[in-house]
Amino acid sequence: MKEQSVVKNAIRDLPNNSYYYPVDKACKTGLRNVCRECNPKYKKFLLDDSKDRNRWTEDELRILELNYKKMSNDDLIKLYFPNRSKRALESVAFKYGFNHKYEDVLNSIRQKSASKLPQCQKEDSFRQKQE
Repeated sequence: MKEQSVVKNAIRDLPNNSYYYPVDKACKTGLRNVCRECNPKYKKFLLDDSKDRNRWTEDELRILELNYKKMSNDDLIKLYFPNRSKRALESVAFKYGFNHKYEDVLNSIRQKSASKLPQCQKEDSFRQKQE
């Protein structure tokens, strides 16, 4: 017989395991006494769309490997990966070992980000370089 949860304000009885309850070594059972459904931190728990993670296909990995060093992440997202975040690109590139960009790409990224700065910050940074 499976052990059921004994929780106040429980919406329904849940199996007492780490899928439904976060692990907490400070608690007697080793699991927290608030289920993931009731905890606002896990508000999307068990929703179908929250579990859907898009795995990287071989074609996507090949495209990323060929273009990561040559293009900025913004350009990669616009051209090839509209459904991926910058963080996803960086993580996968690091995982597969092609996480370094060419120096000219880095310089163009720096220039783009500098052009977004307000004029007063640009002048301050220019003065600091001269000193």
